[in-house]
Amino acid sequence: MFIELYRNLKHVFGNEENAILYLIENNYINIYDKCKEWNYDMKLYVKEKLYKCRKAISPLKGTVFSKLKLPINIQVHLLYEFLKKTPSTILSSSLEIDRKTITKYNRLFKII
Repeated sequence: MFIELYRNLKHVFGNEENAILYLIENNYINIYDKCKEWNYDMKLYVKEKLYKCRKAISPLKGTVFSKLKLPINIQVHLLYEFLKKTPSTILSSSLEIDRKTITKYNRLFKII
């Protein structure tokens, strides 16, 4: 499996807007979608992190990223480190995240 170099992804890990743009560019989420409730076309508003039609819907709904509450850029960073098999003790100290939270994410990533 090919994992991109950290230096190529550093900007993605820096803020949520860059993380969402990265997910769009790599076809993990779409900029346009259909509202399942109203059958209207929806557009993703990146800065607000919402699709909008008659109501606002998160583009992360139904994905592994919707399961827990960390900002999307941190979640993408955790997934990257998970794929690199970085030990949770290192992640906990470098990202200043509780080891229990990292363990929850690792469990989620194992099932996808």
